[in-house]
Amino acid sequence: MESDIEYFKVQKTEIGSSEKKISKRKTFKNEKIATCYFNAKVLLENNEPALAVNLLRFCASNDSFNSYILDSLYESLRKSYQLDEAEKVAEQNLNYNYSLKRCFELANIYFFNDRDEEALKLYFDCLSNIIEDQLVLFEIYKNMANIYVKFREFDSAEEYYYKAYQINNSSDLLLVNIGVLEFQKKDLEKSRHCFRRAIEINNKNDKAWVGLAMTHIEYGDRDLSWGNLIKALDLNSNNKTALILMCQFYNKTEKNLTCKEYLLKYLEKNNFDEEVSILLIQNLIHAGEYENAYLESFKNYIWNPKNEENKKVYIELKNYLEGAV
Repeated sequence: MESDIEYFKVQKTEIGSSEKKISKRKTFKNEKIATCYFNAKVLLENNEPALAVNLLRFCASNDSFNSYILDSLYESLRKSYQLDEAEKVAEQNLNYNYSLKRCFELANIYFFNDRDEEALKLYFDCLSNIIEDQLVLFEIYKNMANIYVKFREFDSAEEYYYKAYQINNSSDLLLVNIGVLEFQKKDLEKSRHCFRRAIEINNKNDKAWVGLAMTHIEYGDRDLSWGNLIKALDLNSNNKTALILMCQFYNKTEKNLTCKEYLLKYLEKNNFDEEVSILLIQNLIHAGEYENAYLESFKNYIWNPKNEENKKVYIELKNYLEGAV
């Protein structure tokens, strides 16, 4: 559901001649703002968006409707993952400087921030324009379909996935999304076909391996599903869906030790993920490692004592160990 493609890139500061640059400086309120803007652009071009943000905030506070400033501030905020502020800047920019480009960008930021209704409305707004860029159309159709899947409006999702597929039938990301749709519609054969096709295109797509594991679990083929989940986690140890599936079906089997290894690897990078920590505790209890399970539960309880499940698990393990002494 995500894309690394950057559309409608803001034009670079060096636009071909000193005369053009001088002309562009006239679009700013004063020389100080213009200088700050061009310095921020240099930072952006040298992959320093967080530093560029500070200069561009100053520019925007003094020239708040300037499309050059707002475009660059949005780009800097997005690249430095300050998505809430990026959303506000994109809203202001679209309000005062409407364009297809800015409508598309705001729709995307709504989509990434899970504001699905607002995103869908703006995607429809985009489609009311003539869009010649097929990559942009592909992204709009794909994201609209993803939203409809979340709404469980599967017919609409299928319609827009098909439109995206007509533009690009070799996108492994799209095929994974379609596979998820078919899985939710209980068409396991189509779902499995989509995940396999995605893997043929890109065998490093960990989400495709997870999807394939899901279909194999539904078919009752645990050995194949286990291999798929191992592949997914070897590709991406942070794939939480793969980890949850693995523990759900294999935590209390002879594969318990392998589950533990992947749980620990995940928690090395995500130390305070309570959901995964609970899975580790269950794993340790099944293996008879009660003291380690207690220490993990104590960590959770100290970190978030208001979580009733953390408290319950901690007290149960504490009482068990005290009774065993």
